[in-house]
Amino acid sequence: MTRYPGTLQPRLTDSSDTLETGKAVLDLLAKINDSYSSIQLQISSLQTQISNLTNQVNNTASVDVIAASPTGTTSATPVMMGLAALITPTSSGRVLVLFSGHESVSMANKVLTTTIQWGTGTAPANGAALTGTQAGGTSVLTLQTASSDVTVAIEAIIPSLQAGVTYWFDVTLATTGGTATIDSANLVVLEV
Repeated sequence: MTRYPGTLQPRLTDSSDTLETGKAVLDLLAKINDSYSSIQLQISSLQTQISNLTNQVNNTASVDVIAASPTGTTSATPVMMGLAALITPTSSGRVLVLFSGHESVSMANKVLTTTIQWGTGTAPANGAALTGTQAGGTSVLTLQTASSDVTVAIEAIIPSLQAGVTYWFDVTLATTGGTATIDSANLVVLEV
């Protein structure tokens, strides 16, 4: 056998060493195969979970209605703003509603009251009498300065709407004097 300096030299072994080494290699290959199978099962499970989550997201109803400036009101009792966001839940029936906008009133020291309302049937028009069911709290703002612009935000979760039924969502506005308006109204309804 030719020897080359600085290289590993093969070692001749007897048949029992070769047999032990072969068994060790087979054991190692079996462990690798078991590990590979386990990893494949985990990947398959994760792919199924991702697919299920994707289907849930794709089967979720949502709507975003932006009405830059619905007609204001001088009413002391709440009237509908006519945003008419419609949603038909498709699975959970659990709905998150978010409203934001900029409110102002034409006279100083007046109180503005705002709520989120929802119902079924025909959505109310701007200026219609209060209707539907209130969702979430009531925003009550006192504006000290005439025509000042104040941001309002209301959120609500409605836990159990019926899947397949169309619901409308709107906001109300009332004022203790002057003309009250909502600008940059943003009403988001999302099934969660």
